[in-house]
Amino acid sequence: MLRALRQRFPQAELHVLIPEEAVPLLKYVPWLDKVWGFPRQRGRMQLKKTMPLLTQLRAEKFDLSLDFVGNDRGAWTSFMIGAKERWGLEAPRGFLGRSWCYHHTTEQPDYDLYYEGLRELMILDAMGMGTGSRDTRLEIYTNPDLKAKAAELLPEGTILCHISSVQLKKEWPLEYWREFSIKAASRGLRLMFSAGISEREQLSLRALANPDLGITCLPPVYDLELFLAILQRAKLFVSADTGPLHFAVGLQTPTLSFFAPSDYLRWAPVGEPHTTIRGKECECSKKSHVCYNQSPCMASIKPEQAMEAVERAIFAKKMQEVVV
Repeated sequence: MLRALRQRFPQAELHVLIPEEAVPLLKYVPWLDKVWGFPRQRGRMQLKKTMPLLTQLRAEKFDLSLDFVGNDRGAWTSFMIGAKERWGLEAPRGFLGRSWCYHHTTEQPDYDLYYEGLRELMILDAMGMGTGSRDTRLEIYTNPDLKAKAAELLPEGTILCHISSVQLKKEWPLEYWREFSIKAASRGLRLMFSAGISEREQLSLRALANPDLGITCLPPVYDLELFLAILQRAKLFVSADTGPLHFAVGLQTPTLSFFAPSDYLRWAPVGEPHTTIRGKECECSKKSHVCYNQSPCMASIKPEQAMEAVERAIFAKKMQEVVV
């Protein structure tokens, strides 16, 4: 969506306001003029932190603002920034007078019918700001100063496997990761495992680690810029539907992803060099953060399937290298 905006307004200054913890995802994109970090905490306004930022943004005197968030915070923020023309999303709920925060609103396309990148482009078209583009490639750039540090943490030619998710129902069973690792070692493949930085996720990672079986794990990486540099080095990135999966796609790192409870049409990576294995459909998909089935849906994806997919992905990459 941002790339389409740049094509639509090649001479304009293009600024982006995103949560401050996500700034590294856009910080090094060369065709963005400025990335602003918004301090946020669920359920709290944090006025002492946000008001100075909003004052700075208002001083920019933007000609146009587009709100793609679709919630009360986004509407209030758009109004406070005070661009000459403000677009936002229609919403069935929200505070009284929310629609007055914008000059124009547009309806959101159905979440269940479109890939997320395409849905964003459709919103842009509905606002009259698009180019008709259907280019949904993700685009992330890394901090070049962190290449050496990333190389220390992830050896060249390593397959990086991310075992955790904020939603437990998306996690592949630890015993499957163990079996997958043993199969990879028998084929001469080097794996390293990672997890999110929460205590629960790191406990799972420590439970998986086993030097005797050759199961090695990445230490906790609290710096997102460094984590992105590590992701970019991976020979292949393997995970369920997680944030790091989409980071890897944006970094042009080949991926293998496992989808069972997640909305496959909306979130699965598209195009080469990305492979997705789909598990059985499950009633937990839109109802719970945990799968309570006696046979969890993620467990329907077997280590044998994953290893076959890895071998195909690596073979395809070797063939491409030969052709080049």
